[in-house]
Amino acid sequence: MSPSSPSPSSLPISASQAAVGAAGASPQSVDLTNWFLDAKRSLASVALCARANSLVDSARGALQEAAIISSKCLFLRNALQDQLLVAIRVNRMMHSVREASKSDFEVCPTFFLFLFSICHLWGCCGSP
Repeated sequence: MSPSSPSPSSLPISASQAAVGAAGASPQSVDLTNWFLDAKRSLASVALCARANSLVDSARGALQEAAIISSKCLFLRNALQDQLLVAIRVNRMMHSVREASKSDFEVCPTFFLFLFSICHLWGCCGSP
């Protein structure tokens, strides 16, 4: 028996219960039936409350896990952003070195042609 359920003898008798009692069932058996039905409803509501409690606990755990995953994602995002900035700086430096050395390579072919012509005149290179 649950503490919130009234005892069968303390329940009032309704008109429908009196009609059932008049049909042949004793009022005490009707009271007992109603008391058992109330106890069953009470147990059902306790089961629903337990299920709701379980759902709240699992939702709390899921929220905590989501917060942990979110902080990990933020950390990874910041790390990747830093790596991207380093890659952009390296790219800019490579382009600046390429531009600086490009002018050297444009000057060098004329110098090499000059050396090749001198070499050809002196006979140290094979004939073209």
